[in-house]
Amino acid sequence: MKNKERIDYIEEKLKTKFKTVDLVDTRYLNEQSSSFYAKYSIGEYSIIFVKDRGFLEVELLKNEKYTLLENLNCDLINLKFNEENINKAIQFLSITLSSRDKSKKEE
Repeated sequence: MKNKERIDYIEEKLKTKFKTVDLVDTRYLNEQSSSFYAKYSIGEYSIIFVKDRGFLEVELLKNEKYTLLENLNCDLINLKFNEENINKAIQFLSITLSSRDKSKKEE
């Protein structure tokens, strides 16, 4: 799978969990590299997926400021970049963001 296909795959998987998903930025280390950065907008949140040296990193921003993921699932640390782990990360983000929305409504 090429980087463009990987980025499209992530976007399609995000769309199965969130109403509106927009790809807002992509960056490549260089033409020959398989490393990339893809930033998606989901409401007031931005989710950044980074593929670097064969590993997957996921970052969450709220109103363009980095936020710590509470109860960070230790299964999401040092993940190899593959479809299974992309799906695992998206599922975790879906649960995390839906629980934040529920707690915000209760306030």
